[in-house]
Amino acid sequence: MTENEIYSRFAYFDTNILSIIAKDPTRWRPLQDFLYRDKLCLAISGAQVAELSSDTRLHQPLNDFLTAVPSALIKPAHEILDEEVNAHPARRSESLFAFPLNALYGKQDFAQYLSSAALVQARGEQRQTARIWMLQLSELKSNFPPSKSGRYTANQASDFAWTLTIQQLSGTHRQFLEQFKNDVSKLKPEVLLSAQIMGLAVFYKYYLSGRTPQDSDFGDMFHLHAMPYCKLVIVERNMCEMLNQIKRKHHVLDGVVVKNLRFLDDWNWTEESL
Repeated sequence: MTENEIYSRFAYFDTNILSIIAKDPTRWRPLQDFLYRDKLCLAISGAQVAELSSDTRLHQPLNDFLTAVPSALIKPAHEILDEEVNAHPARRSESLFAFPLNALYGKQDFAQYLSSAALVQARGEQRQTARIWMLQLSELKSNFPPSKSGRYTANQASDFAWTLTIQQLSGTHRQFLEQFKNDVSKLKPEVLLSAQIMGLAVFYKYYLSGRTPQDSDFGDMFHLHAMPYCKLVIVERNMCEMLNQIKRKHHVLDGVVVKNLRFLDDWNWTEESL
């Protein structure tokens, strides 16, 4: 498999699943075979690296695991959104790839990076962002009322995602938004996948279910931006159910296979092609 093939199709595993696999070396070879056969590369986000930095017992196993299978650090959320905005009204076509973790094979660079002061700071900033998001979501709810029945419905999800996308762009890409002030119909939010998946996930997780946002929930939210650009996403059961609900009703995850950990526990998965 060529380098271009390795870094063109990605599989995204949530942080908890990465931890489970890193602690169980018996899983590594079957996973490696699966990834090579289906020409997939594990996508590791900066948000995940920041989360993993807090568990020092995992640093060495993660170093060994992620350098033993096809894996790469991927672009951060802001860079992916930049590329989406630049490609508008077409869909972004750039790779998620940022840096090959396999290049660290036989070294301790990744384990050392997980222990670095910079990541400790990044983890603290991540927690602070989560608290800010929780407050913003609470404020937004008062400006996005439920349906006439008094309850939120799935039919409101697209409007909510549009609202959240506009709010995000107004803070990060105001000049881009300015060109649509006389004709908003020319704005195509459906191609801004990283923003759309965030809006839809927030709506389904908190508005439709009636749940109250918690700081601890936002680890999941930091992972969403890359998922529309992956071939396979493996997440914990509740998140898997929510993403598949979104996938059935919206186009943001078209072409993405969403599974939970059982996909890796049933070794028949090595026989099916994605």
